[in-house]
Amino acid sequence: MPSALPGGGEAQVGLVKNVFQFRAWNPTNPVERMVAHMLDRAFNDSVLGFFRTGRFVCSLAHVRVTHTNPKYGRRARPEGAHPRS
Repeated sequence: MPSALPGGGEAQVGLVKNVFQFRAWNPTNPVERMVAHMLDRAFNDSVLGFFRTGRFVCSLAHVRVTHTNPKYGRRARPEGAHPRS
């Protein structure tokens, strides 16, 4: 949907997401590696996946949270959005 302001149809919007790097304190400890992997998926993959698909899926242990943007459904990007992903 173009903006009502002059030149709004040519406007481009960008997003910034800080990517936290989770690493095991002791890389030989499988529990720490598993926790670091779970945190990475919860904090980074879920948000970046939402930007790509419009669906927010976050799984931590045995709890899963899913949200689909009702405005766009399952489309990868809103109509007229910039084609880069």
